[in-house]
Amino acid sequence: MNIYLDYQATTPADPAVVAAMEPFWTGKFGNPHSNHRYGWEAEAAVDVARTHISRLLNIQPESVVFTSGATEANNLALKGVMARAGRRRLVTVATEHSCVLESARYLETRGFDLTVLGVGPDGLIDFGALEAALGPDVALVSVMAVNNEIGVIQQIAEIAAARMGEDAAHAEALWDAFLAALHVPHAINGSTAHRWHGNINLRFEGLDGDRLIADLRRLSISSGAACASAKGRHSHVLEALGLSRKQAKASLRIGWGRFSTDEEVRAAAAMIGDAVLMQRRTAA
Repeated sequence: MNIYLDYQATTPADPAVVAAMEPFWTGKFGNPHSNHRYGWEAEAAVDVARTHISRLLNIQPESVVFTSGATEANNLALKGVMARAGRRRLVTVATEHSCVLESARYLETRGFDLTVLGVGPDGLIDFGALEAALGPDVALVSVMAVNNEIGVIQQIAEIAAARMGEDAAHAEALWDAFLAALHVPHAINGSTAHRWHGNINLRFEGLDGDRLIADLRRLSISSGAACASAKGRHSHVLEALGLSRKQAKASLRIGWGRFSTDEEVRAAAAMIGDAVLMQRRTAA
């Protein structure tokens, strides 16, 4: 059985999304800017989607801008706001996604002021430090609601938004099932109280996470954020938590989602446990 547990890198498409998009891959393929029936049909569909999103977010439809993905959206948001706000300082967090941090550092080279807040060993920001960083010169505060690498939910996100209902309950049930089936010593990176339970970042002291992944060929997990793993970089998120390079290298990121099952996470825990024991026996 092949098991996919790398939901923080990407997720399988929800069948409802596939069904909604299918007509536009075949018969309704027009360019929404074309001045003919196919274009008008596509334009109407985009307008309907924009209206649905605006109602969900309680904003005006013209405020909705579609992008190719999160990296483009974050770049557009940060650079767009800073260019037009009339204030010169951006505040963000050391554990933000790399596309946010890289955009922020680019803005710093363009003459803007940048404040990067640290986090505690649990991955949470200090509200006192955040409050101290705020001032009349701050144009934007960028804080990731749920960290994609360690699953920590910043408390500001809990205040600003409701939990995600059924998905949250399902994720918590799988979290409990996974940990119940994992019978080898481990540490959890990041807060266990303030977190999204669809993510768990585990540390197996003294082991090599990349080697563990190589031994787990039927299990799709990762050693960190996909963009950093692909480039062979160490985790800036785990470093911000105060972990050493060796500890970061001993860590695995595991993520489940809407389509993951109890059977899969229990089987994954057993596979990981066996791989950990094998590597420890080999090293002994």
